[in-house]
Amino acid sequence: MVLLYTHKITPRLTFTVKQLFRRIMGYEVSITDSVDVFIKHTGAKLSYAKQPLQNEFFIRANHLLFERILEPQDINWKSWEGTPCFFDVDARSSIPFDILAASFYLLSRYEEYLPHQKDELGRFRSIESVLSDRHGAFSTPLVDQWAYRLRKIFSQHFPMSPTLSAIFDSSWVFLLFSLMLIVLEDSADIFLNPLKIYLLDISLQLQGVLR
Repeated sequence: MVLLYTHKITPRLTFTVKQLFRRIMGYEVSITDSVDVFIKHTGAKLSYAKQPLQNEFFIRANHLLFERILEPQDINWKSWEGTPCFFDVDARSSIPFDILAASFYLLSRYEEYLPHQKDELGRFRSIESVLSDRHGAFSTPLVDQWAYRLRKIFSQHFPMSPTLSAIFDSSWVFLLFSLMLIVLEDSADIFLNPLKIYLLDISLQLQGVLR
């Protein structure tokens, strides 16, 4: 099991950690805000905060996952060995950007909750996205690529095999649920109602971390 230490456990952080470590990387993961628990843990572990506790695997945290408000974010694109990324951090971090905050920003479609100009059908315009014209980022599963590279680097510190099978690629999560809900929306079959409720509940959970 992977143990992640942070100074503050939030719904945004919990959601993102589960998406990356459990559903994509295939690791069992637990989050703690106890320094003692973290230090005593003898297995795979990392910290996510403003500064490391000791000399552990460390990801320097952006403020995004510890907030409850919605506000425009400063997105400056960098390259992580050829892969576009943002929310870069200083050299103390084991990787050069806040992969958790960046993943949350894309998975939650954070930018679509901010004020923006809609198209004629009331939709978010792709031209306004941070992914627009970014080395084919629209058609690239960035979160998955980040997670796989993190797993490779992390396994160099803690040699271990994934214990879980990936449930789905994160690049398809919203599309999958949206399409299934649309297909089921017009169905009057009473036996499909539980499935509708289940999918709607997942969608609300994914949106709820933004509020």
